[in-house]
Amino acid sequence: MKGGNAMETTLKINPEITITLPEDKIIVDRSGYEQLKRDADYRGLWDVTDLKNRYHRDKEWFKRNVFAPYERELRNRIVMYPHGGKSSYLCKPIPFDDFVQSHFPEISKRAEK
Repeated sequence: MKGGNAMETTLKINPEITITLPEDKIIVDRSGYEQLKRDADYRGLWDVTDLKNRYHRDKEWFKRNVFAPYERELRNRIVMYPHGGKSSYLCKPIPFDDFVQSHFPEISKRAEK
């Protein structure tokens, strides 16, 4: 075309794709996946290793800043304390996490000392 405007044509194609999943696989939306991960994380009891992985603090830090100062509130409700030197702390995940979140300002101040 001499000196004229070339007209562009846009063609929209909506292809259909079929994916066959093996019987042992499913597709889950992101929110469902995140909920599954959270549920798995809160199943059972957390030990000191779980606490360390979750909060990045060691057993001594928890003893000093959470378990000892809040023992009256935690013992036998949220945390099983060691007895006989053969066991360790065990925590109910959801109540313990809620406790740490709600007491964060006080725990933080205590940890700074």
